Amino acid sequence: MKRIKAISILLIALVLIGVTIVSTVSAQNKEKTISSKIIDKVVTTEKQTRDDLEKDNKEHIDFLKKNLGPETAKKIADRYFTDRVEELKKLPKEVKIQLIELGNNSPQLWPYTSETNGSFIKQDPINLIFYRTGSAWDVQYDMQNWLTNEWEGASGWTQYTYIGTTNNGLNWRRDDYQLQNGSYWGTRYHIRIFDGGVDPDWANEWSDANVHKEHWDWSKLTHVVDSFEQAESFVRNDFQGKGFVGSIWYANLNNQDIGDNDGQATVIELLY
Repeated sequence: MKRIKAISILLIALVLIGVTIVSTVSAQNKEKTISSKIIDKVVTTEKQTRDDLEKDNKEHIDFLKKNLGPETAKKIADRYFTDRVEELKKLPKEVKIQLIELGNNSPQLWPYTSETNGSFIKQDPINLIFYRTGSAWDVQYDMQNWLTNEWEGASGWTQYTYIGTTNNGLNWRRDDYQLQNGSYWGTRYHIRIFDGGVDPDWANEWSDANVHKEHWDWSKLTHVVDSFEQAESFVRNDFQGKGFVGSIWYANLNNQDIGDNDGQATVIELLY
């Protein structure tokens, strides 16, 4: 009986410790969260032409031709562009979107990427933000030169996002850089980085990005996304503890409606 009582007390103690640990972790996460505000807005959409899409994706098409041959590359490209054109046919003239403002009177962003310029058709969630010395150029340089894991220039379809600041407004921007850790034809972590310009309030030079883990499906001749969260953690851990990295925060971007993305982006301060 005493033994049963002792076990019961031990179990209760473990539960209480667990509650304490969870509370502590939650408090720590809360302390590391940058405030964010949702701004509802009705915007005018744009329908990018197929010719413009093909021009913006020329490098990727050339990559496919080199590796798969002209015939297979043409098959993949025709399917991709036909799908985009069909999506744009259904696009209304105006849509209601949610913008995210980070902090107060500071960077603003649409927390998604799109495969067509100006359409606001969601593709991938933004899940990384860099600031201080966080231009797209700085981010790609740091990733290719100073991180533990090996990152290199990558090929992929061009994507776009809507990004800017409260003072200067927002504009559409195509990805400035694409990097990968892994292989295009196997499994890789793939990141697209978008430059946000200069914020005069607190972020200074900043950018946002989407990173995801994906694999090439030979039966479909396309990439299949496996996880956004695993990829975000992979990048966050790669930056964690480096001498040129300051604070690492989190921000609620309210974009948990795609895949396994939890809506909480990692915000990384780059000191130099």
